Amino acid sequence: MLKSLAKAVDELGNDLMLAKLTHEMQHLESEEVEDAKVLYVLLRKHKDAMEMIRKLRERKEELDDEPEEAETQRQIALKETELERLRNTLAEIRTKLNQEDTL
Repeated sequence: MLKSLAKAVDELGNDLMLAKLTHEMQHLESEEVEDAKVLYVLLRKHKDAMEMIRKLRERKEELDDEPEEAETQRQIALKETELERLRNTLAEIRTKLNQEDTL
C-alpha cells in the first residue's frame, strides 16, 4: 500500500510540475519558451520512463513468483501420483482380501 501511495504522489508531483510549466510557458520570452519546451519534453520523457520502470518491476515480480508456482505445481503432481499409487495398492489389497474371504 505504501508503494502504491508513493507512486501516486510521484505521479501527482510530475503532473503538477507539467501543469505549472505549461502555465509558466505562457508568460515567458521566446528564448525562455524554447528552454521551457525542452524542459517540458524532458519531464514527459521522465514520466514515461518512470512508468516503464514501474511496469518492468511489476513484471519482474511476476516472473520471480513463477518458479515458486512451478515448484508448487510439481509438488502437487508428485503428491497426486503418490496418492494414485496408494489407491491402486489399496485396491489390490481389497481384492486379495475378498478372494481370501470367498475361499
